Amino acid sequence: MADPNFFSAPIFVTGLPRSGTSMVAGCLHLCGAWVGTTVAGGVGNPRGFFENQYLREQLTKPILTSLGCDPLGVKSLPEFQQVPRAQGLLNAFEQLLTKDGYRGQQPWLYKDAKMTLLWPIYQQVFPEARWVIVRRNPDDIIDSCLRTHFMAHHSPKRQFWQDFVDQYQLRLMGLKNSAAQVFEISADNLITGNSGELLSLANALELTPDAARVGEFIAPELWRTNA
Repeated sequence: MADPNFFSAPIFVTGLPRSGTSMVAGCLHLCGAWVGTTVAGGVGNPRGFFENQYLREQLTKPILTSLGCDPLGVKSLPEFQQVPRAQGLLNAFEQLLTKDGYRGQQPWLYKDAKMTLLWPIYQQVFPEARWVIVRRNPDDIIDSCLRTHFMAHHSPKRQFWQDFVDQYQLRLMGLKNSAAQVFEISADNLITGNSGELLSLANALELTPDAARVGEFIAPELWRTNA
């Protein structure tokens, strides 16, 4: 790692699924955050997920599985503030990032809504992490879950998704009330063309705000259709 300060202070983007975390992570990537090999996009998220596939598949999902929970973070969620030991995770992060080509020359970003369920573990490993919570109207999140194929197959019932949203919000409140460094951003404002909040966030995260690239990346027509 060329700069240990970059490694020890990652940018963690999280929130509820279907809240706009991919959009925010994509914008921050365009402003200079390293994301590595990410999960490809699809019908429900055509711009891409901007979610490092090594960290997701080899750390986040296995942690959830080890807790006896759904690795997809939808059903059978961890108990609130259920915090297993983080022993060995720091080395695992460094090995996976190095394998994926990270050389510590810029801030790195890991986006995953499932980190909402595990934030105390990641905060143990990276006490200097900068957390970005993406906000979106809860009813719109529920609507999106009901019409997005990779979410809707879990349940067609609105009450299921209301309970799901409530559980995620409870954990996000815990993160906001912790000693972690937390930033919040509205996906709704961003999609309407108000990129000022995002550009200010990029600056606060020691990135290089790029209004032109962010403006080209935001796609209101995809948000309305797929989100």
